[in-house]
Amino acid sequence: MLSKGEKIFFDVLVQSISSDLYVCPKVRVADLIEVNLPRNDKRFWSSFNKISKKHVDFVLCKRSDFTPKLVIELDGGSHKTRIRSQRDVFVNESFSQADIPVLHVQIQDSYDISQIMAQIKSY
Repeated sequence: MLSKGEKIFFDVLVQSISSDLYVCPKVRVADLIEVNLPRNDKRFWSSFNKISKKHVDFVLCKRSDFTPKLVIELDGGSHKTRIRSQRDVFVNESFSQADIPVLHVQIQDSYDISQIMAQIKSY
């Protein structure tokens, strides 16, 4: 389910969060945000299709009610391509409109837990 790089980050992430949060990997964007149009509006399905086919790497959710608190994206080499860059802008703007912050973390071979904790706390 997770690539080697995602698994390494996941293990550090689990150790970096407070006990009132869950880490949910590979969450579909449409499970986090909704299209703000009635379903009978012609634009609904084209807008929904844009978010239903995308996922984010990790979501930190409150344990009590699964409210999403932070989206975390691991950025590797593919994020430098034009297509991936456009996707990132779209996802960032979508979550910004939904008041859900997005943290981008460069993929690495290893991570400093205290640095990840500090990044999370800053959101």
